Amino acid sequence: YNLTNGSGVSEIVAINDHEFLVVERDGKGLGDGSSAKVKQIFKIDIAGAADITNLTGAAAAAGVIAKSARPFLDLVAALVANGVPKDQIPAKIEGISFGQDVWNEGLLYHTLYITNDNDFLPGIAGPNQFFVFGFQDGDLPGFTPHASATADHWRRFSRRPPDAVQNHPARRMLRPRPVRLRRACFRC
Repeated sequence: YNLTNGSGVSEIVAINDHEFLVVERDGKGLGDGSSAKVKQIFKIDIAGAADITNLTGAAAAAGVIAKSARPFLDLVAALVANGVPKDQIPAKIEGISFGQDVWNEGLLYHTLYITNDNDFLPGIAGPNQFFVFGFQDGDLPGFTPHASATADHWRRFSRRPPDAVQNHPARRMLRPRPVRLRRACFRC
């Protein structure tokens, strides 16, 4: 895996059995006294990946796995577009997880939770925060949600999602690229 703009990979989450979302980030932002620059999430596919353990140089570089040309989500751009100043975006984005599906304005969205690590220094790095993004099947082809999070689960066990899901605070959420952002970000 070749980095694009970040200084490292801080988290990986499975989309399905061969595709993953990878968080690339720098260490800039709230916590180091600067403004956030690089917090991007890329989609990678390890289908057909080769073991490069015993390879070096050009041979190892030739075995690098492919990733999306553009980020699935540019977190800095998304948060700035929704009123979060770059100097208030956490430096250490280190957690990413798919959450439960939610209904918003009659449409079903999968959720993607992104969080930071403040190293137990809230006076310097700010509080730990959760950013919730919503996406639909067409935004992330191949996504396989956990059975308990799917709309089919709700169809099998009830006529509609329970109020706790229907009225979940993540109903106000961003929709990641390639869909244009239309909602404010939810932070807790």
